[in-house]
Amino acid sequence: MKGVEFIFWLSIGTSLYIQVGYLLLLRLLRPMAKRTSKKDAQYEPCVSIIIAAYNEEGTIAQKIENALQLNYPREKLEVIVFSDASTDRTDEIVRRYADDGVQLIRVEGRKGKSYCQNVAVSHAKGEIIIFTDADALLQSDAVRKMVQHFADSSVGCVAGKVCYIDDRGESWYQRYETKLFELESCLSSPVGAFGPLYALRRDLFEPIPPEMQEDLVRPLLVVYRRHRIVFEPEAIAWLRSTESVEGEMRRRVRMVCRAVYSILYYPAMRALLNPVRYGFFALQMWSHRLLRWGHGIFLAVMLLTNMMLLTDSNLYKWLGIGQIGMYLSALMGYLIESRLKKRAPFLIHFLYYYLTAQIAMLHGLWLGVKGISMAAWKPIR
Repeated sequence: MKGVEFIFWLSIGTSLYIQVGYLLLLRLLRPMAKRTSKKDAQYEPCVSIIIAAYNEEGTIAQKIENALQLNYPREKLEVIVFSDASTDRTDEIVRRYADDGVQLIRVEGRKGKSYCQNVAVSHAKGEIIIFTDADALLQSDAVRKMVQHFADSSVGCVAGKVCYIDDRGESWYQRYETKLFELESCLSSPVGAFGPLYALRRDLFEPIPPEMQEDLVRPLLVVYRRHRIVFEPEAIAWLRSTESVEGEMRRRVRMVCRAVYSILYYPAMRALLNPVRYGFFALQMWSHRLLRWGHGIFLAVMLLTNMMLLTDSNLYKWLGIGQIGMYLSALMGYLIESRLKKRAPFLIHFLYYYLTAQIAMLHGLWLGVKGISMAAWKPIR
């Protein structure tokens, strides 16, 4: 059983590295390699805000009002909404703001977010392009906080921060991701950006295939071209959480599927995995992305090998009981929230959300490896 025992402890070690060790490594290295951009609060380039919309009649008016009220010179701010073949009143509502300079670009045929962004940027006039979603409300100084980093010519992309108005399961995950982005930004560059809010230098923008994950590929192309991504924690986009764990997991399956597909089938993304060419950033890619998406594999191996070692010692017996207890608690959370439609107690909800997230990411990983990409999206509210 020595081989089984080795695999068991290897799976535990890898799992701990994915969830805790990588974060601790970044914390340990932070004092040794702190990087900052040369911010200039007076830097005010022309900015184009591009809003992604598909059937957003319930949110698009509030989003446009929010964009028009941002603390940035109005004559230097362009607002563009692209509608990916919306079938509700989204287009009609956007047209009401034509006198305020808001442009509507309708794309027929449900082409997906990446394709529509390609089209929208071809109409944009700004030096800086800011991508945002229809349901993300920006803090009034978000644009100003982001563009000040572009005074540094080495900065090609600025990632904003996402916060949730209400506190459901995904808020803890978002806080964890935010901390990783913050530490990665100090050491080199964050591994991507948050889709609801990020900015890109226009002369670094290039169209990408529609099946690619836009908030992963567009920022990482900046790193590929030897520029930096900076995380700006004071540029905030406010979102509401999804109503159910199932809805959030459907979103995660699509997100991971497209991200995996992008890395495997886009040469520039694969190049970033090479530590010879990209050094520490390649380690970030493996740790923050690929290992995280496959974490469910290590959890499954951990459980299976633990069951094979139950009779070896009391240690394995208690570890097995602990694992089974966590999975049963997650199942209880599923029954309470999906069947009884009630909110489970915090620990049970956390375990339910956590395990479901691992399953969703594994599903997305499998689809991406198979060469499947989900270009079109559907809002999950």
